[in-house]
Order: sequence, then structure tokens, then C-alpha cells
Amino acid sequence: MLHVRLIAPPESTELVLQVLETSPAVTHLCVNEQSARKPSGDVVSFDVAREGATSVLEALRGFAADAIAYWVPSEAIGSAI
Repeated sequence: MLHVRLIAPPESTELVLQVLETSPAVTHLCVNEQSARKPSGDVVSFDVAREGATSVLEALRGFAADAIAYWVPSEAIGSAI
């Protein structure tokens, strides 16, 4: 499982959510509108199963090229808590 956090330009957020909501590999989807400052935009975070990560990230790259994405393995987060 990978945890993904990205900043989507507000005009791209609905497209991002359409991809994520239709993927069976995505869970724990959260959206924080207008919470990013630099760059400004909507913060979207979710978990994605490793076996589905490539297709999900490739789909996002297609229309949100100006979004900035960061991801770390969920187990790394869990071990730090």
C-alpha cells in the first residue's frame, strides 16, 4: 500500500477525483479544498494498492501534469507513529 498526496489545481480536482473514485485500488480518499499554498490548490490524499499504483498514477499524469505529487509507503508512516 502506498500513501499518495498531491496538490491539484482547482480546475483539475474533479478530474482527479473521477479517476480515484472509480479505481478499485484506491482507498482512504481525502480532499482538502484550497488548503495548499505553494503552489496553491486542493490537497488530495489517498492510499493505493501497490499493484494498482502504476495505472492510477499514469492516469493522473495525463491531465494533471502541473500537479505536484509525493508518495511514501504506508508502512513507513505506520512505523513512525
